[in-house]
Amino acid sequence: QLLKLCAGAHGVVVACGDVLLKLPDEPGSLANQGVTGLAVPAPKDYGTRHGVYVSREGRCSQYLQKASPAELERAGAVVDDKVALDSGVVFFDVATSRKLVALADAAIRHRVELYGDLIQALDGGGVASEDAFLALKSDAPLSLRRILYEQLRDVPLHVLTPRDSAFAHVGTSQELLDVLCRPSLFREGLGLHALSQSVGASSEDDGVRGVLLNSLVACGASSLIAGSFVEHSRLASLDVVGANCVVSCVRGLPPGFRIPPDTLLQQTQLSDGRFVCVMMGVKDDVKGMDTLRGEPFSQVLERLQSDDVWPSDTTKTLWTARLWPIRETPEDATRAALLTDDWLGEKLSLADILQQADRGAELAWRDALRDHISHTVTATAPLRIDLAGGWSDTPPICHEAGGAVCNVAVTLDGKRPVGCRCSPLARKELILRIEDTQTCVVTSLEDLGDRSDPRAPCALLKCALVVAGGVGGGGP
Repeated sequence: QLLKLCAGAHGVVVACGDVLLKLPDEPGSLANQGVTGLAVPAPKDYGTRHGVYVSREGRCSQYLQKASPAELERAGAVVDDKVALDSGVVFFDVATSRKLVALADAAIRHRVELYGDLIQALDGGGVASEDAFLALKSDAPLSLRRILYEQLRDVPLHVLTPRDSAFAHVGTSQELLDVLCRPSLFREGLGLHALSQSVGASSEDDGVRGVLLNSLVACGASSLIAGSFVEHSRLASLDVVGANCVVSCVRGLPPGFRIPPDTLLQQTQLSDGRFVCVMMGVKDDVKGMDTLRGEPFSQVLERLQSDDVWPSDTTKTLWTARLWPIRETPEDATRAALLTDDWLGEKLSLADILQQADRGAELAWRDALRDHISHTVTATAPLRIDLAGGWSDTPPICHEAGGAVCNVAVTLDGKRPVGCRCSPLARKELILRIEDTQTCVVTSLEDLGDRSDPRAPCALLKCALVVAGGVGGGGP
C-alpha cells in the first residue's frame, strides 16, 4: 500500500512505526511538489489525542497537534463530525529532501521534531510568522529553528486523505492489547495469530483471545487468559498471568509469584550483566505521575518514604522516576519491582533502562528462545469415554480372558487436553516431568530400573520411553 502511494514519486517517505493503516485499493498519490502528509478520516474526538491536518482540496492551511475540541472547531478541522487525522506518513520531494540534507551538519547534534520543527515551518503548517514559529515549544536551539523556518517557509504542504481508510495508533500498552487481543479490522485484516513461534496454549472468550509470541511454557495444561499478551518469555505456567496483561522478556519468576490483572511486566538485562524489572499498570501514563498500578502516585511516594526518586534537575514523571531496583537475577529483580520490603539499593528510571539495557543480550535471549522452540515437539490427544468393556484391555484380564473396549474420543473445552512435550537439553540427561506433581532426572539406564513399579516417580513416562525406543531398557 505504501508503494502504491509513492508510485511515480521521487523523494523520501517518513513512516512512523507506532501506527497501523488500512488503505483502499486506489489510495491516490503522495507525489506533489513540496511535502505531502497522509491523513485518515477519523471521529473528531481522536483529534484531541493526535495531529490533525486542516485542508481544502488537498492544500493544507494548518496543522494542529492534540488540539481541544473547541480549537478543532474554530480551525475548521471538523467536517461531518470527522477530522483528517495525521497517519504518521509524510512524503518529502527531492528538492525539499536536499534542503534537509544540507542542514544535517547544523542539526546533527540536536533533537529535531518532525512536526514541531519541520511540518509547522512549511507553507501550510499554520504558523503566521517567524516569531510565532520560534515561540513554539521545541528542544532545538533558536538559531537552528531560524534556519529551518528560512529554508522551509516557502515549501508547500499538501494533504492526501483517502476515503475508506482506517487508522490504529499503538502508543500505549492498552492500545497494543486492543490491537492484538481484541477483534479489530487490523487483527483480522493482517491475519494476526493467537500463537506465533510459541509452545503453549491460549484461551478465547467472545472473540477476545490471549496471544503468545516467541514464548515457551512448561506446563501444557495451562492456558493464557483471554485479553493478555506474552512475548519472548519462558514461564513455568500461564496460570500466573492475570487478565489484560503485557508480559515481556521474562526469564523466570520467583516461586509463587503471580502477575496481577492490568499489569505490564518486563525484565531487562543491563550492560553490566545485572537485571531490572519494570512492573506498571497497562494504563499508567509514563508522561505523567498520576498513578502506578492503580495506586495514586502520591501514596506510592509516601509508602516508599524516599526523597531521591528524581534527580533535582529532572521533570517529575513516571518516565524519569528512579523506581526499579537492580538485582543480580531476573527473579530477584521481579521481587524487588513490587516496591515493598526489597526496594532498597541502586535503582533506575525507565529513561535510564533505555540507555543502560544490553541490546545484544536482549536479542540473544529472543534468538535462544526461538531456537529452543523450533526444536520442541508437542503431541496432544483427546480424552476418552469408555462405553463398554472398560479395563478389560489391561492385565491380567486381557491375558486370561481377552478384552474388548468401545471408546468415544472427546475434547475438553474444544481442546485435546492430554499431551506430551519434548525439548532438547544442552546436557546428557533426561528430565521427566508430570506437570508440577512429579519430576525425575535420568542420567543412566539404571535410573529406569524402577519403571515396572507403579509407585515409582514418573513410572509411566519411563515405560513409554523404553517402549517407544527412545532408550534401551531391556527386561520387562
